[in-house]
Amino acid sequence: MSPKNLPEAYLKKCQSRLRALQVLIDDQNFSDVVRESQEIMELCSKAVLRIALIDPPHRHDVASELIIAKASLPAAVHGAIDEMVTANHWLRREREISFYGAEDFDPTEGYSQEDCDRASRYARLAVQTLAALLPGTV
Repeated sequence: MSPKNLPEAYLKKCQSRLRALQVLIDDQNFSDVVRESQEIMELCSKAVLRIALIDPPHRHDVASELIIAKASLPAAVHGAIDEMVTANHWLRREREISFYGAEDFDPTEGYSQEDCDRASRYARLAVQTLAALLPGTV
């Protein structure tokens, strides 16, 4: 697979992960919804960067690069990119603790339906935005 096909491959992976996310939502496994949503957001964000011809950095929050990429992307996705910037920050902060917890934080008890809804909304937005940037993949 050539690097120019990576955004399409990332989209396929994220579409599958969205279906898996629904299982976690149905089980009210809120902490895992947050964690899985972060992974979807990260992968979609890095695909968007590749489309904008920016080599994605090797870190989880790529919000600053998305801000730079926005200028080379169609105006129709600018609002979604702005929201993805916000999502990158929030989901990155929640990434480890939603999975591992902490001595004073049980992730299975620490997340609410509201957190779940926010995270899954961000994940869907990321997949929709990436699909919009890849004609013929929707």
